[in-house]
Amino acid sequence: MASKFQELFDLRGKSSSPPPEEEVLSVEATPLPSVRSVGRPRGKRSNPDFEQVTAHIRRETHRRVKLALLEDDQGQEFSELVEGLLNTWLKSRT
Repeated sequence: MASKFQELFDLRGKSSSPPPEEEVLSVEATPLPSVRSVGRPRGKRSNPDFEQVTAHIRRETHRRVKLALLEDDQGQEFSELVEGLLNTWLKSRT
């Protein structure tokens, strides 16, 4: 039985010559889209303004906070709550 990639291997071995000049010109003349319109928006993980950190809290505390956030139904994320509390703590120190 042949590999499911056998056709790709065969194509790779056959054609090592560059494409005709007309094809290269037509590809270069194609404008690239300026705005990405498809897909999910960038998240915090790929945003350089955010840094992922780890903190150890009691399991019961975490569970109760998650429930409280869901009950509030404001759409606030756990990380937003933690950042707000840390900012409040920093302001109280000055």
